[in-house]
Amino acid sequence: MKYAELNLPGRLAQYFIESRLTVLMILTLLFFGYIGLKFTPREENPQIIVPAIEVTVALPGASPVEVEHILLSPLEADLGAINGVKHTYGTALDGVAKVMIEFEVGEQEADAIVRVNERLLRHRFPVGSGQPHIEAIDVDD
Repeated sequence: MKYAELNLPGRLAQYFIESRLTVLMILTLLFFGYIGLKFTPREENPQIIVPAIEVTVALPGASPVEVEHILLSPLEADLGAINGVKHTYGTALDGVAKVMIEFEVGEQEADAIVRVNERLLRHRFPVGSGQPHIEAIDVDD
């Protein structure tokens, strides 16, 4: 087959099929890949700190819809504004609101608990709601 009949990708493929450098390039890439694999440090269980906190607040006698509108939505918005918060996840149950707060990787857990506690002290809870319960969530849990 002539080169003139092939388009650019065809000519490029034909060149690598006929060239002796192709075998050398493959062996070189395999060698460097093996070196990279052997000398790249790795851990089986890396110690990544991702602090997470769960805040539970009771609102006795309220349905999940009422809990969501009266308690959960404002609380979740307020806690989501804390510096270093990555995500907030809220759940409304019968008479209970739960907010799980996930912080950025590397944040100190003690500092995160203090910031959440300070924000909860400034938050205006509706009349009849209980005191918030703060619980740290560990990765191993």
